[in-house]
Amino acid sequence: MVRGILVSVLLLFSINATALVKDSWVFYQPQLRDVSVTKAQWQVLLSELKQSGAKGIVLQWTAYGERSDLSIKQDEQLEQVFKLADKMQLKVIIGLYSDPDFFSRIKQPTASLKYYLHKQKVLSLKQVDKWLEYVNSTAFSGWYLTEEIDDYHWQDAGKKNLLMQHLTSMKEAILTLTPKQPIYISAYIGGHQSALNVRSLFSAVSQQGQLKVLLQDGSGTQALTAEQRDYYFSSLLSCENDSSPISGTVFEYFRQQQNVDVFNALPPSKAQWQQQLKSMGGYCNGDKFIFSLRYLPYAQGILASKSN
Repeated sequence: MVRGILVSVLLLFSINATALVKDSWVFYQPQLRDVSVTKAQWQVLLSELKQSGAKGIVLQWTAYGERSDLSIKQDEQLEQVFKLADKMQLKVIIGLYSDPDFFSRIKQPTASLKYYLHKQKVLSLKQVDKWLEYVNSTAFSGWYLTEEIDDYHWQDAGKKNLLMQHLTSMKEAILTLTPKQPIYISAYIGGHQSALNVRSLFSAVSQQGQLKVLLQDGSGTQALTAEQRDYYFSSLLSCENDSSPISGTVFEYFRQQQNVDVFNALPPSKAQWQQQLKSMGGYCNGDKFIFSLRYLPYAQGILASKSN
């Protein structure tokens, strides 16, 4: 009885205080508006993450758009964040190039899609080259490919084959440069295919485990009902299955606001977060990732979160 009460108190403390990030990776999605964040503010923010037991931070991308929409100042800021994290003994996963029009571009015909994916590869490898000077740091913990994979856009066999060729080519090029570092990629489910087909897709994406697939839990976007989530996650995150293609789970620490013209999100309430943890507690989630830093209590007053 006493032990049960103690466990409950400790659980409540972990939810309220070290809010969320203990033993977790935390995604940071760079935005131009963040250029006003000072070095001192980043020190405070990263220190809070460290003290709360976070493993490290994922820079979701280090280049955004062909026109380099991330300013030179922000480019320097990302390098500064890496160095600060290193000093605090936090790990860092480096995201590569991100195209803001990715999901509209991949709708193009198969014949032209291969050229688009090749451009994605070239621009991403450019970022690998740029960040190579940091790979020997103890903080560096791998690369993150920004191509989020879903169960809708790759149903066509020809497009799926192109995707696999693209990922294989990216993987081989990166491993040639940094053979011992992991490569991560995220995926989400919209309910467009059967659980069996989704598992097959994500297994192909994982390249026999050489790409670490992170499954987004969908709580923030609310794309799936509870029943749909259990249908898919029971297949992908079953504790009785040792051959899952999923290496980790992204817990979405935000709630997308519905019936608005532009994307807008807010942090979840305490009750929403507790329910989210409870609903995911029956699965073997692998490594835990939180999306995103912007909505965490530590970032309030430092990183704006009105919309992103």
